[in-house]
Amino acid sequence: MPFLLGFKSVTWNFSEKAHGKGAPDGVGATVKRLADTAVQRGKYLQTPEDVYDFRIKQKSTVNFSWISEEDIEKFDEKVPEVVPAVKGTMKLHQVISTKPATILYRDISCFCSRPAAICKCYNPSTVDFRNVSEVPEPPRLNQRGKFIVVNYEGKPFVGQIVQVVGDEIEVSCMKQLSAKNVFTWPHPPDLLFYYESDVLFMISEPEPVNSRHSQLTTEDWKKFQTQSQAV
Repeated sequence: MPFLLGFKSVTWNFSEKAHGKGAPDGVGATVKRLADTAVQRGKYLQTPEDVYDFRIKQKSTVNFSWISEEDIEKFDEKVPEVVPAVKGTMKLHQVISTKPATILYRDISCFCSRPAAICKCYNPSTVDFRNVSEVPEPPRLNQRGKFIVVNYEGKPFVGQIVQVVGDEIEVSCMKQLSAKNVFTWPHPPDLLFYYESDVLFMISEPEPVNSRHSQLTTEDWKKFQTQSQAV
């Protein structure tokens, strides 16, 4: 709830794992290192409150604030029980908001202007969470073994649901041979977690052609081709 805290605009940029670390990572590492040193010297630090009390008594250029469980619960109560999903969350890298319940997002981050003057670089999209119709609901997929077509980096892939964990789906994808209606299971398996918003559509189980290859039904193959040509 950044706007309830007095912020006029907010932005968040997603980087690859282990990359793009910011100031909070350095501050956290410093606090942990100082706490470890204090414990080694006989200081009694057993709870987060102990660490907080210890740090605010030390001379530091970092300002520390304690956020209690009650503070968190107050903001949790303001979050709607149902928040519509944003399609393509696995691809977006920048989220900007200048007013409550509305965000602007894009696949590539841009810093050519401040959030208050949002640029149009890289075709940003806008979602108003008060207008649910603008945010398509992803299909609910909770059955293992079902076959689907998923979007990975803008390309469709035929896969089978292995398991569902929260809002993520583990999918074992097949390999397409020479842009034809011929698919095979790769070795080792191509296993990856996707969000439900990455699911393009459900399909029937591919029909075996021989002991190693399968093909989609005529209807599913037409949909797959249409999706491939749209890339």
